[in-house]
Amino acid sequence: GLTSDLTLGGTVTNTAGHTSLAAGRDILVNANISATTVERKTIDLSAGDDIIMGASTTISSTNGNIRLEATNTNAADDATTNGIALRTITAGTGHVALITGTAGSIVDAANTADANITANGLIMTAGTGIGSGTNHIDTTVTTLTATAGAGGVFVTESDTLVVDTLNFNVSRVNAQAGVADQNSAQEDLTTTSDGAVVVSVNAGGLTINDGT
Repeated sequence: GLTSDLTLGGTVTNTAGHTSLAAGRDILVNANISATTVERKTIDLSAGDDIIMGASTTISSTNGNIRLEATNTNAADDATTNGIALRTITAGTGHVALITGTAGSIVDAANTADANITANGLIMTAGTGIGSGTNHIDTTVTTLTATAGAGGVFVTESDTLVVDTLNFNVSRVNAQAGVADQNSAQEDLTTTSDGAVVVSVNAGGLTINDGT
């Protein structure tokens, strides 16, 4: 799938190791992806264009880190989505990273108040926007850091939230079944080009810690 779309029409379940899926263009998640081991195995999706989660699909781990990266290199081939379209991602006590290229956005494809991300920590990095004023990214996380462009950052958290530094790895599996760390690190809430920052906490406190 390195020069074309990767479409998942059947469930992907890993009961023992790390999971890596890569495509040169889109990754179309039309079935659930899970890492069910208790050993904190990770999930890594890397797309040259977009990652689009279909209706009612989930990506889940048993306390392992999850990373989705959509670099938008081939964005011209898809006029409908540009970045990451979310449904439900759950990582337990693990962390989640969502990353797009310079033209990409992270959106709530379901457009409901149900949590898009449930995890310990969440990194979101988008070249354009994260959520929107009428459709926030809904989270149940402990720690958040987010960076976007002119589209701004729009997040609604279900309970207590801390804005702080996050730094963690997923294990990327190569074509020879070798494994290497893929790092995600970020701090603060930032936007460029006058992008808005809107963070709402439905219950509990909001703590903003200083970055470096």
